[in-house]
Amino acid sequence: MTVSGGPGVLAADAAERLGLELVAPSATTATGLRALVPSFAALGNPIDLTPQCRPDHFAEAFKLLAADPGIDGMVVIDCGLDISELGDAAAAVAVAGTPMTAFVLDAPSVAGALDRAGVARFESPERAVVGYAAGRKR
Repeated sequence: MTVSGGPGVLAADAAERLGLELVAPSATTATGLRALVPSFAALGNPIDLTPQCRPDHFAEAFKLLAADPGIDGMVVIDCGLDISELGDAAAAVAVAGTPMTAFVLDAPSVAGALDRAGVARFESPERAVVGYAAGRKR
C-alpha cells in the first residue's frame, strides 16, 4: 500500500524478484476501496491510494485490505505525506495482526505511529520488501 506511485513500483519489482506473489484485491475489496479513493487511484498491486485520498478514509481502506482473504500482509510506503490518520490506520491493522513492514520518508507522525505499533521500518522500499519476505519465512 502506497501513497507514492514510484516507490510503490520499486517495492513491487523487489517483491517479484523475491518470488512474492502480488495479488490484486478481491472484487469486493476493490469496490470498497473505489468508494474511498480518487478515481485515478491504482487498485491493482501495488495499491496507490494517492496523496489526494481523504484522511478520514485511510482507516476504512486499511481495514478493507486487512480483511481481504487473498492479502497476507502489507508493505506500507509513504514519501512525504505526513498525515497522522494514515499512520494511525496502518498501525491499527498491524496491531490487529496484519503482517507489515514500512518505508517512510519525511513523514514523522506516520513513522511515529508505526514505531509505536512495532512495525519494522526500512531505509528503502526494496529493503521494506526484503524485511517483509524475511519475516514470512520465520
